[in-house]
Order: sequence, then structure tokens, then C-alpha cells
Amino acid sequence: MNEINRKMVVEAVSDKINNLREISEKERTLLEVYGEKYEKAREKNPEEIMEEIESYENIGIPLEEKWQTEFEKKFETNKEMRNWAYEILKGETVTGVDGSQAPADKVISLPIALVRAFGFVNKHNGEYERLEEYRCLTSEENQVKSDDVYSRLNSLDVNFARFDLENKIAMESLQKSSSLVLIDNTFILSYLLSGEISEYFNLHLKSLLKLLEKLEKNTMISGVVDPSQSSEISTMLSKAFDVKKTPVEDSALLYNYLDIFDRTCVYRSKRRILKRYKVNFGGSKTFDYSNEIGFFYIRTHSYRPLRVEFPLWIHREGLVDKLANLIRASCIIGEGYPYELSKAHEYVTISGSEKEKFYEIVQKIADEEGIHYSISRKAFQKRRPIR
Repeated sequence: MNEINRKMVVEAVSDKINNLREISEKERTLLEVYGEKYEKAREKNPEEIMEEIESYENIGIPLEEKWQTEFEKKFETNKEMRNWAYEILKGETVTGVDGSQAPADKVISLPIALVRAFGFVNKHNGEYERLEEYRCLTSEENQVKSDDVYSRLNSLDVNFARFDLENKIAMESLQKSSSLVLIDNTFILSYLLSGEISEYFNLHLKSLLKLLEKLEKNTMISGVVDPSQSSEISTMLSKAFDVKKTPVEDSALLYNYLDIFDRTCVYRSKRRILKRYKVNFGGSKTFDYSNEIGFFYIRTHSYRPLRVEFPLWIHREGLVDKLANLIRASCIIGEGYPYELSKAHEYVTISGSEKEKFYEIVQKIADEEGIHYSISRKAFQKRRPIR
């Protein structure tokens, strides 16, 4: 393998150092502006701030009396900290869910992909279970149909299949009496509203809302986003203090204000996209989560805080402190990131060699079934027959 020329790469990066310096300085200046406004806001009750700006969109609405909640427990040693975490998790079942995929092979004419979802069910008594699902899909299942026999499998369909399979695993965790289900994703699907991607928004939304309804009042569920690029809090500050400058990422803003294990207050998200979360998909049931997605930020390591999203019934039921403690404890065991999500990611990842194995399986079955396909000679010579 031809390695990169380190000297040439250093020169290429150095050529852009002034650009990077300018970008960094702009961010630092913006963070100072919004940091000043955040400190000003903390001098008041959240209700005072919200009286004049609650009608704005794309902001976070604070739902608690204090802007931040300090973690009062202090640890003298790592052992003491881990013992606290074990006590918090004792008797609780926490499930982490993640997914991965092997896209259709670009060098073979058979358009078939593999998606995999995994749930790591940690009973915190020395036992754990694995929930695992696989699904294959072909170009015949593309949501955007084509008469072209050479139509490739749309990557957006593969992404949705993975998303839906992850949600299926999360639902299965109900049978394991999970106290908390952790998803490695956001509940706010704004990334699906641009260009061709918007056609897939309703598919994702239907799958997500069915999951949230299934778990409602039964099992706490949370989407953990790290790093988060959301800016509802700084957008709220820009409206409250008439700041004309571009809002900053909330996780960058809060980095300077949250000590280890501190969290912000609970916010209700007022992202514009959530208006679409009140919907009927053609049956008798109308889903309405348009005002039901909450979040807080929590510092669990030396970097930017995690964004934790959850349905607001958890707040109304008085379970936010329990949710925060479970996440703190899981992050202690996982050294900064929820242990169950780390294990789910570890188990679910499809490595390069495993993708090659999948492509070999497809070829072998196609040969056995007499299915015609073509493959590049170069790629064929690299394949080894499956054993």
C-alpha cells in the first residue's frame, strides 16, 4: 500500500493555516459574545427570559427553575466514583442500540446491501444479553422507483433500513425489562429535509414515532448526541438579547460553564421541523410529538458535553434526575461515553473483511442458484472463495 507523503501533507496543511486561524478566531469571538449573554441570562429566572420570546422558532424552552444543576457528589478517588456508578446501576437494565451497514458492492452487478442492528442489554448484575437483527435489501426496494435494470441500490434506502432495524431492536428491549434504552442518534430529523433526502423523511418519522409511542410510560428512552452541532440555546439567547451574530453550537458554549457531571436544565425543543411530528400515517392513530422532545446537556468527560434527548413524559413523571444519574453512571463505566452504546457499537460494526465476506456469500449463493452477474476482473482476482 502506498502511504501518504508526510512532508507533502504537512505543506498542504500549512498552506491553509491562516484560514484555520481565522476560523478559530471567529469562533472564539462568537463564544465570548454568547457566553456573556448566557451569564446574563443566569442572573434571571428562566421564566423571565422566555416571556418575550416564547413565540420564536428553533429555540430551546427551559422547563426548570434553574439554568443548571450541579452534581453535588464529590469523589476522592476513581474507585469511589466507580463504586457510586455501580450503586446507581444496581438492579437497572440499560440497553444500548446501534447499527451498521455493508453497502452494495460497487464492482459486482448484483445490487444487494446488508444492514445490521445490535442491542447490548446490560443487567448490571454481571449478566448481559445480545439482541441482533440482519436485513438485506435490493434495488427493487428503492423508494424512488426506476425502470432502469441497471439502477443501483439507493444509499438513502440502506440508511433507512438501518434506522428502522435499530428501532426494531429498541422495541425488542421492552421484553428485557429495560430501565433505559440509549440510541446513538438524534430524535430531531432535520438532516432529512434537504433535496432528495426529504422523500425519506416520512419513512424515518413513522419509524421513530412508533418507537416513541411503544416505549411511552413503559421504558425511558434517550438519544445521545456526541458531538452535537445544535444551537437552540444560543438561538434563544440571540432572541432574548437581540444578538445579530450567528448562533454558536450549544455544546461549545456550555463547555465553559458545566463542570464534570453537571447538567443544564431541561429544555423543550422548538425546532421548526417538530411541527411535522403531529401526523396521521393513514390509520386511525394520530401521533403528536410536536411539543414532546426535550433535551439537556451533561458533562461526562473533559471535552464538550453530551446532548441527551428524550420524550418529555420523562420530565413530567419526575424521572429526569434518574435519567441523568443513569447516564452519569454509564459514562463512568464507559470512561466518558455510555458504556452500553460503546459496547453496541463495538459489536455491530461491520469491518472491511466482514464486508468482503458478505460479498463472497452473495457471489456463492448467486452461483448456486444460477443467477447471472458480472464482476470486474481486477476485483475477481482479489476475491478468495468462501470456506
